[in-house]
Amino acid sequence: ATKPHGHGDVHALLHRSGVAADWAAAGMRWAVFLQDTNSMTFRAVPSLLGVSVAQNLQLNFCCIPRKPKQEIGAVAQLVAPGGTAMTCNIEYNQLDPLLRAVQRLEGKPETGDTALGDADVSPFPGNINILVIDLTRYTATLSPTDGIIPEFVNPKYVDGSRTSFKSPTRLECMMQDYAKLLPPDALVGTTCYTEPWVFNPVKRPAMLATSEQRQYLMNARYLRAAGVELPFPTASDPQDVRGLPQVACVQLLPGFACSKREVQRRFPGGPDCRISARSTLILDGDITVDRLDLDGALEIHAVPGAQVRVKRLVVRNAGCRFVRAEQGVDVPAQVQIRGYDIERMAVTKLVFDAPGSYEVDEVHEA
Repeated sequence: ATKPHGHGDVHALLHRSGVAADWAAAGMRWAVFLQDTNSMTFRAVPSLLGVSVAQNLQLNFCCIPRKPKQEIGAVAQLVAPGGTAMTCNIEYNQLDPLLRAVQRLEGKPETGDTALGDADVSPFPGNINILVIDLTRYTATLSPTDGIIPEFVNPKYVDGSRTSFKSPTRLECMMQDYAKLLPPDALVGTTCYTEPWVFNPVKRPAMLATSEQRQYLMNARYLRAAGVELPFPTASDPQDVRGLPQVACVQLLPGFACSKREVQRRFPGGPDCRISARSTLILDGDITVDRLDLDGALEIHAVPGAQVRVKRLVVRNAGCRFVRAEQGVDVPAQVQIRGYDIERMAVTKLVFDAPGSYEVDEVHEA
């Protein structure tokens, strides 16, 4: 009774609590389900939603290209002998045996999960468990089972003899198996992203630094695409306390921009903007940047209704840097886990906390 039952229980909770019905009654059309510590996939959500709306999908899987036999769940269409089809997730350890069994029945070579033609990817895209679900049909789909998702067991054996278990086997259910409750005529789709940053989960403490670094690099690429002068690290650059080369720490919050095109619109003066590799930049709100010269740390926050135009802004201060985490019971858990912290030596903050139009033409030198 104390064993976890799996993340598929999120559907039962939303259904039985009435939350899903309340969302639909309030006029909300779509729900986005996210799993794992894969924060960079938030950048994919706007386009994922757009495809769902355009295609009127009841369920949309966010996918990435997947190499044959890669250890990531795959999305495939299962067709019964009578012709009934179901598009759903198939776990990687089940996909290859399933394909071999089908090929055997059809008298074909048992190649299993292999690449098609000259491509280096499987025909079955990888499911990274970001789902968009149509709320107008969500509760009706869950009602027959009271939100219960199909269960399975995944025994962990001690060795190849498969006679002893590593741990007691439990019943599990998975969030993505909502697809198995849908009627045969439901529109289920996949949206496949080729951008490598879409799949960047953190599974171990050592991955925290590299995942954070990839966020900075992705945002730096967005700024460079807008024409901003911003250096990129190279393999020969010296490393900081994280064991990684220095890169500008840029965070572009959703209130500022969600897509590369939005970032480009926010930086119409891109070529007149320069950000040094040691800099930290946080932008949140309706902010347009014409000219920026940053060597240090800068935050600009604008509340909803505030429109900020940065005509010219020069910032030079000590900024922020990564330092080794201190030890002790008073150190926050998230700092202890990753092993490093941020020292904020000097930060220039511009906060626009009331609606209105503002222009910035300033020099801040510390």
